[in-house]
Amino acid sequence: MWLGILAAALLVLLLFGAVGMLGIIAVVAVCVYLVDVRPRVEEVQKPRW
Repeated sequence: MWLGILAAALLVLLLFGAVGMLGIIAVVAVCVYLVDVRPRVEEVQKPRW
């Protein structure tokens, strides 16, 4: 799911840039992924020794 959101955000940023409503939404989606989702995914994937 997040991969699709990030792909759509990248497409919007490439087509429209970071200015405008869609660009701001894309930047927010990327920031949420980097701050919240990615650390939790790494936490789940690391081995528990």
